[in-house]
Amino acid sequence: MIAFSKPIPTSDDTKELVEKYFDGSTEQAAEPASPPADNESTSLPVVYVSKTSLERATTDDANIVKKSRDEYVAEFRLKLVKTARSIIEMCRIVYEAERSLDSWAFKDFCTEIGYSPKSSTIRKYLAIGKVYPRLVEHAEQLPASWTSIYLLTQIPADDFERLATSSSLSDATGAELNELVRSTRPMDSLAAPLPIDRGTGNLIFGKLMFTKKPDDTDWRAMLKALAEVEARLPVRFAVNKEAQSIWEDRKLSRYEQRKSQYESIEFTPEKWDFGRDANVVDEAATGQSVAA
Repeated sequence: MIAFSKPIPTSDDTKELVEKYFDGSTEQAAEPASPPADNESTSLPVVYVSKTSLERATTDDANIVKKSRDEYVAEFRLKLVKTARSIIEMCRIVYEAERSLDSWAFKDFCTEIGYSPKSSTIRKYLAIGKVYPRLVEHAEQLPASWTSIYLLTQIPADDFERLATSSSLSDATGAELNELVRSTRPMDSLAAPLPIDRGTGNLIFGKLMFTKKPDDTDWRAMLKALAEVEARLPVRFAVNKEAQSIWEDRKLSRYEQRKSQYESIEFTPEKWDFGRDANVVDEAATGQSVAA
């Protein structure tokens, strides 16, 4: 059984305590609090106050001029057109900056507008900005969303013109646009099942794996072999950054180990082996043999 150590305060008592301690009057705020007795509790009644949202704190606007339904529809559509035009103009700025600025300046530009230059958002902005001359002609049909506008840039060019001519760009659903985007992939029997790399747009046909744990020598041999294959075939090998950093660390570690083995050896250029022909010239000039 749970019991209270003190009588439960009534609603009138609670109201009196709240008014005493929370009414905000200057007279009571100025009074110094008397020190509580040792056997007297200092706890105050808990008051639960919920915060008010911005919407609830804002009163309804009573100064609205009443218009007809057709006027509201026309104004809403006008705002949509302005929003869509603003989006494609904003993306055009990003596209022009990428085309005219140096790489480091464009990187700073992206940082100042709050994006990474390698982000998917910037990549989509560039796509929209590139197609700006064709999009601006149909701004009144474009959706007021940059992601939806980007999807329009990925559909076949003929389908875009067909939808724009029939004034159905704004009515096209996401499922319809995605189906049109899939139709831009290669349709021959060999390439159709292959996925496409989003960054480069190339077809992905396999994975490259080591059959054992490689060292820096194996890594160097692999890079030379891949470079030879890339030179002979229309393929490209993309090595991830994590694996590249591992190879760089191992290469530096091996260099440090080799360097430590030659710390006590005297620097003797006369014993360097430059090859047979160069050694003959050097021996004729110095009168000494490299083998000595």
